[in-house]
Amino acid sequence: MRLRRVPELRYGTHRLTQAGSNDLVFRIGRDAGVTIGIRAKAPGREETRPVSLDVSFVDELGTPPGPYERLLADALHGDTTLFPRWDVIEETWRIVQPLLDASPAVEAYAPGTWGPSRANGLARRHGGWRVPRPG
Repeated sequence: MRLRRVPELRYGTHRLTQAGSNDLVFRIGRDAGVTIGIRAKAPGREETRPVSLDVSFVDELGTPPGPYERLLADALHGDTTLFPRWDVIEETWRIVQPLLDASPAVEAYAPGTWGPSRANGLARRHGGWRVPRPG
């Protein structure tokens, strides 16, 4: 999520006109966590610089159980929260079946890229795609 740009700021005689963006990034997958990227004033100086505040869920909360471990444990305890009801399954098939019957054309893209160029339009109004940090 890209936060609104800050207005022009002044620190003493230093004027910050190009503040950049403050970002809130939710990381999913193997390195799940949250990153907050902000512009911060350096102590004792009349300048700002980008600062990254990171939280890794594994570091803070420990390794979660695997998906099947969680489902089996829930089933043994009678917790059906993660198990869909039949009406939900039927509704899912109602939505998906037309796509299976008349699939849209597959758009080719070069290996090693993030997908077809048309996909860029999906995130353009939100600041574009964010390339994940190397893991």
